[in-house]
Amino acid sequence: MIKLLLRTIKNSLGRFIAISLIIMLGTLIFVGVKATGPALNDSLQATVVKHHLSDLEILSSQGFTETELKAVRQVPGAQVEGVLLQNVLGGKNRDVIALYGYQKNNHQNQLTLKQDGFLAISTKLF
Repeated sequence: MIKLLLRTIKNSLGRFIAISLIIMLGTLIFVGVKATGPALNDSLQATVVKHHLSDLEILSSQGFTETELKAVRQVPGAQVEGVLLQNVLGGKNRDVIALYGYQKNNHQNQLTLKQDGFLAISTKLF
């Protein structure tokens, strides 16, 4: 039986190698996909904790009154911090630029700046 198996592999060596490589490639892809999901979840959780990202964001085109902010502050476990936001048209192409207010004493959505050429960009949106 072993002699027959070895003779068959020897007579069609190219086919045997091709099938073996296809099986190995499929196995490696499956293992990679299964390992990537938990790694991405761990990375996301570390980023959320490190930068104190918000679970919920409430936007208003007209702003919020103090009464509305007091109502939200009464929700158990809620932390309310206001951030000013302004969309501006600028540049030759009339690009829309979002400008966010920044307050050093805010605890949520901590600002991180990265330098990209001459343009400093925020890595997080509030």
